[in-house]
Amino acid sequence: MYKKLFTAGLFLLSINAYAQPTLSQHQQDIQKALSGGHAATPQAKGNSTLSRMVAFALYSYYAPAGRQVKSDSAGYIYRTYRGGDAGRGGDLKTQTQQDTLNYYRYNADTLYFKMRNSYTYDSQNHLEDAKNKYWYPSTGTFVFANRVSNYYDAAWNLTADSTFILQNSNWLATYATTFTNNAAGLHLTEGNYAYSIAAGVWSPVPITNIITTYNAANDIETQTTQSGNSGSLVNISRDVNSYNSSGQLVKYTRQNWDNGWQTQSEISNTLNADGTVASQVALQVINNMMDTFGTYTYSYDAAKNRTQSILQVLDPVTRTFANRQKTAYSYNSYNQLTAYEKYVWNAGNWNANEENSGSGYYYYEDYFPTSVAKIQQQGGSLKVYPVPAGSSLHVDIHWNTEQSYTLTVANMMGRVVLQRAGNSEQMSVDVTQLAVGAYNIILKGDKGGVQHSKFTIAR
Repeated sequence: MYKKLFTAGLFLLSINAYAQPTLSQHQQDIQKALSGGHAATPQAKGNSTLSRMVAFALYSYYAPAGRQVKSDSAGYIYRTYRGGDAGRGGDLKTQTQQDTLNYYRYNADTLYFKMRNSYTYDSQNHLEDAKNKYWYPSTGTFVFANRVSNYYDAAWNLTADSTFILQNSNWLATYATTFTNNAAGLHLTEGNYAYSIAAGVWSPVPITNIITTYNAANDIETQTTQSGNSGSLVNISRDVNSYNSSGQLVKYTRQNWDNGWQTQSEISNTLNADGTVASQVALQVINNMMDTFGTYTYSYDAAKNRTQSILQVLDPVTRTFANRQKTAYSYNSYNQLTAYEKYVWNAGNWNANEENSGSGYYYYEDYFPTSVAKIQQQGGSLKVYPVPAGSSLHVDIHWNTEQSYTLTVANMMGRVVLQRAGNSEQMSVDVTQLAVGAYNIILKGDKGGVQHSKFTIAR
C-alpha cells in the first residue's frame, strides 16, 4: 500500500542552484569529483540549539562599473522548529526546510526579478507541496507560475514527481519524473516525461533517463544519462567514480557515447591523511588527445572546512602551470559557510575586481528543533526517545499483527549507517559512533508492516 504525498523535488533543485556561484561545466565536474569524498560533519553548538540559513547575497564583477555588483539574493522564513540538518541548518551543502523563500535577481545592482515560493509539510516534516510565484511589476502582484509535487511509498522513498502550471484556474501537469530505488532508498533510475498540451499526450518514453549504480557502501559508481527524444532511449553521457579501499573518491571520469564510451575528461584526487582532498589533476580532450587542463590545491581548517582553493591552468606552449583563480571561504562556529570570495590572477596579483571574480555572503539564525519525532501508521506504532544517562536511543515497537522486523537507520542523504534485526517490542540502539545530524529510522516487518520515525543527534 502506497501513500500519496506532495513535495517539490525538481523545483527545489532549481532554487538551490540560485544559492551558488555560476559554474562552468568543468567546474561542475570538479564539484562532482569532490562530492564523493567523506567530508567532515559540522558540529552543532549544543544539545538543543541549531542554526539555519535565513538569507544570502551573491555578487559578480561588472566591467562597466569596474567592481562587483549584487546579482542574486534571497530570504528564508521558517516555522519555529524547522530548519535543516543538525549543524548545517541549510547551508549550501544541504536542503533547507523553509516555509517561504523570497528570491531576487539583479542587473548591476538594479532589481529586475522577484520570485516567491511557499512550502507546506506534513507532521513528520516531509515536504507536501511547493508553489512558485513570479512578481509582475505591471500589476504589482505575485502570480502563480508552477507547482511541483512528489509521490512517496510507505517507506518514504520518492517514487515519482509532477510539475504543474496554472491554466484557466486549474493545475495542469506538464512534466513528470518516475524513480526506482534500492533498499536504502537511493535512486536506481530516473525517467523524465513531458506532456504536450497541444497533442494532449505524454511522451511515450522518457525524454531523459538516468541510470545510477552503487557499490556496497551505497556510493555512486556510475551515472548514465540517456535521451529519448528520437522515440527510443540512446546513451548520451556517463559519469564514473572510482574509490580507494577506504571508500574515498580518488577519480572521476566523464564519458560521452559515440559507438562506445569515449572519455572526455578525468579528475584524479590526492588525499590528505584525514581523508580531505589535498589536490586534483584535471585532464580533458584537447585536439583529440587527452591532456592536462590544470590542477586544484586545497587548504582546510581544524574542522576540515575548506578554507581555500587555487586553480592553476597548464600553458600548452610552455607546459608550465599558471595561477588562474583562487577562492577563499569563511565559516561560523557551526561550520556553516558564511562567505566566499573568488579572486582572479592578473599582473602578478590576486584581484577581486576582474572578470570571473565574485563573492557570496550567507546569514543564519539559531533555532530550537523538535529532537524526537513519533509516527503511527499502517498497523502499529514506533516511538523513539533518548536514554539520558548514555549515548543510546530506546525504541518502543508495537505491531497490530505481531511480526519480526529489520530496523534501519539512514542519514538524510539516504545512506544506511546502522541496521538491526529483532522481534521484541523494545530495542536499545547505540548511537555513539553516529555523527551529529538528523537521521531517519525505517522499521520493516516480515509481514508487511512499515513504520517510520526521525531523530536528531546534537551533542
